[in-house]
Amino acid sequence: MAVIQIEHIEITTKGGYPGMITGLQDDQDLLVGYVTTPASGKIRIQWNDYGKARNQTDKFDLQNNKEDDVVEAVDTAKKIFHR
Repeated sequence: MAVIQIEHIEITTKGGYPGMITGLQDDQDLLVGYVTTPASGKIRIQWNDYGKARNQTDKFDLQNNKEDDVVEAVDTAKKIFHR
């Protein structure tokens, strides 16, 4: 699936892992990026508009999906993809 690259948004997951939202896509999971863990390094992650990570434990969910930059990214994705 094609991903629209965006200016990276720094995030923290519920598990305390640092990461970045790096793109938007037309899928159930609007946000694309990565999370870095001590054990596995950088892991590609997709999040839905509620900050829930696809096929991962809740440790990979966004800690705060109400941050201004995250809300703006979700709103932009919804406008682009007509949701």
